[in-house]
Amino acid sequence: MEDRKARLQAIKLAASAKGADPQAAGEAVAQGDANAAPNPTLKFRNYAVKDSSRIKHETVEPTRASVDDAPVVDVERAIGQDVSEVIANVAPKKSNFDLRKEIAGKLAKLERKTQRAIAELAVEEEKRRMADVGQ
Repeated sequence: MEDRKARLQAIKLAASAKGADPQAAGEAVAQGDANAAPNPTLKFRNYAVKDSSRIKHETVEPTRASVDDAPVVDVERAIGQDVSEVIANVAPKKSNFDLRKEIAGKLAKLERKTQRAIAELAVEEEKRRMADVGQ
């Protein structure tokens, strides 16, 4: 309760001292008065303010990295080998190697279904032959 009274007195003091004495206003701010401080100016880099008449703001230019500061890497010295040799070792031996690796499971499943279908057709053909011979 006492804290609240002290804050209210500080607000009243700041309100009365706003136009009169800067030293008194400084004391009010030092006592913890939030209303005595001026509103901060907002700085936006990626946001376009739609109601700029009510909101005080500044637009900050986006930062850009300079080309001169870009690191230069000597690949041959870093890896200790010729760059073309390293690329040859990393690249797949055949152009469709990755594709075959990805679909190997699907191809195995399809092969099993194919073999099962061939066996069923052979059994049906044999039944037909036996039926033709029996007549």
